[in-house]
Amino acid sequence: QVALTGVVLTRMDGDARGGAALSMRAVTGRVGDETPMLSSSIHSVVVNPPWNVPMGIAAREYWPLEKARPGALAAKGFRMIDIPGGGKRLQQASGPQSALGRLKFDFDNAFAVYLHDTPSRGKFSSFDRLASHGCVRLERPVELAERVRRAVGTGRRAVGHHRRGLA
Repeated sequence: QVALTGVVLTRMDGDARGGAALSMRAVTGRVGDETPMLSSSIHSVVVNPPWNVPMGIAAREYWPLEKARPGALAAKGFRMIDIPGGGKRLQQASGPQSALGRLKFDFDNAFAVYLHDTPSRGKFSSFDRLASHGCVRLERPVELAERVRRAVGTGRRAVGHHRRGLA
């Protein structure tokens, strides 16, 4: 496990079982979509994750975009998927356009937020890095994934296979 010691404003600070702290820039929740204060431990790293768009974000941002520009969502890799118990939701496939980038870090919390990569790198060099829907976009997610791998002792062979896809 990697214990997150704080995601404060626009910086991610953490440690791996008492090891040296890892610090990097982060993009966090904008006004109205603030990233909650919490403490948790990463329990999984997802390589090339799809993004299951929260219903509220889809209703506020994506459905109006599709209505104004039919086909815009499909061009960005979005599709409708069935959800357990009935109904549908919007999902963006993994790939170069995915809002989650190449890595997603899951941890228990009551807010449905997580740490993730991003293809949108521009905000990391900005002073104002309040731009997400509440999740935390990481400047150097591969470095954190390596830290998690070392902390939990996953065999190099399995991680090496995934790493080739990340380089």
